[in-house]
Formats: sequence, C-alpha cells, structure tokens
Amino acid sequence: MSALAQDSPDRSVMAIEPLTGSDNFATWKRLMTSYLKARQVWDVVSGDLQRPDCQFKYAKPITADISPLVEPHLNGAVRQRAIETRLEVEVQAFERHKEWSRREADAYHIILRYLSPNVSIHVAGLETSRDLWNELEERYRRMELATFCELFAQLRETTGDSCASA
Repeated sequence: MSALAQDSPDRSVMAIEPLTGSDNFATWKRLMTSYLKARQVWDVVSGDLQRPDCQFKYAKPITADISPLVEPHLNGAVRQRAIETRLEVEVQAFERHKEWSRREADAYHIILRYLSPNVSIHVAGLETSRDLWNELEERYRRMELATFCELFAQLRETTGDSCASA
C-alpha cells in the first residue's frame, strides 16, 4: 500500500512506500531523504542543525523574567540597557528554539508516518527524529548488508568459478 506525500512544498505527489524492513530500506531511505530535504527538515534529522540552547523554552521571556538575571550592582540607565540587551538575546534564543522544535516535530511526524506498524513498534519511545532515523538505519542497513552477503554467497555457490572466467 502506497502512502502519498501530497503535502510537499511544490504540491507534487511523490509515492513513498512505508518502510517494511530491510527489503525496501534502500529505496525508502532515498525517497525519505529527498522528501525531508524538500520539507526543509533534513538538517534537523541529520544533526547538522542542533537543538539551540535556550533558558526560556516554553514561553517568550519578558522584562520581569530577565531582571533577576542581570548583575544586581548595575543601576539606572546602565541596568535598564543591560536588561534590554539580555532580553533581546533571550527572545532570539527562544525564537530559534521554537523554530527548531517546530521543524523537529515535522521531521518526526513525517518519518513515523511512513513506517509500517511492524517497524514502528521497534522505534516506539524514541523521542527525536535523529534518534528515530539512526535506529532505523542501524537496524535495517545491517540487515540489508547481511542479506546482500548471503545472496552473494549463494550466487558464488550457484555459478561456481564461472564468474572469475567471464
């Protein structure tokens, strides 16, 4: 059963079969990587964009939040400027964290959406898209390599030395 990625930025339809195991991992990975890049969330999954440090993760900071963080010995206009500067820095950090969190949630949802139930049960409990991606790659790439080696060994047995003489 094919899942359609109809919500891509360019509105084109791209069929991505849900990941069922090592049998379709290589194709799934290639299509999923492309889709995550098109949705502009691949840098979160790959780890190229790290979670920003942010003191205020859940609410945009206001002056009252910042005042206790500024050196107490500062007074008057100097203290006010220090508060305003710190507030600006913290608001920017909050906005970066908020944007990263949005992109992380999108990436996690996209990956999870294209996993078969039999695969998704093995990654239940992983909290980030990067952890999810790394676990899938570790699990199915290893199986894919083992399958390849097994098939290669069978081919050598079947063909004997005729491959070397060809």
